[in-house]
Amino acid sequence: MSTMHKLMVIMSGGLSCKDVDERLDDYVDGTLPFFTRLRMTMHFFMCAACRGYVKTYRKTIDLAKSSIKGPDHQGADESVDEALVQDILKNSAAARDAD
Repeated sequence: MSTMHKLMVIMSGGLSCKDVDERLDDYVDGTLPFFTRLRMTMHFFMCAACRGYVKTYRKTIDLAKSSIKGPDHQGADESVDEALVQDILKNSAAARDAD
């Protein structure tokens, strides 16, 4: 790891982009412990690529949720909605890991 990369990791909350990617589900869900969430926030402050990634990630979740609404714009059963979203996210992560 280059010196510049090490400095970026330290300055961005001690998390690498890979660490952020691995914790992104919990960050977006709001289930991370306070200090881990703070470290993620610090990373987003320093890393434009990860800021863009989390923005796109949230849009993907919103699109997935809106795609299952009926023509009357009423959402499906919330438990089904969340299960579908989680399956999409897991499959997306699995595809990324396979690359």
